[in-house]
Amino acid sequence: MFMKTSRMILGGLAGLLSVIGGIALLWGSQDAMLVLIHWLGEEWALGKHNVIRRPDGSTLVTNPTSMAKWMSIIWVIGASQIVAGASLLFRCGWRPRKPSVS
Repeated sequence: MFMKTSRMILGGLAGLLSVIGGIALLWGSQDAMLVLIHWLGEEWALGKHNVIRRPDGSTLVTNPTSMAKWMSIIWVIGASQIVAGASLLFRCGWRPRKPSVS
């Protein structure tokens, strides 16, 4: 009985944290995109011909299609994390109970 209860609580907690993490990833996907571009570099992530370096040190990015490609990857990861967490919550018994008829 104790093992079943602790497994249900720990699994439910992991599922809940996974859902919250997926929502946070979707919510902050623009920031995740900026971090990804910073890590990879603008030229590699968006294509060398799509990045214009100006003499004053600023950068112009001219290809929204490749940015949308990277954003869609981030959205798919966030959505799959939400689905995985929700299925874990469902498997651990955190589903709505039908009211018992007395």
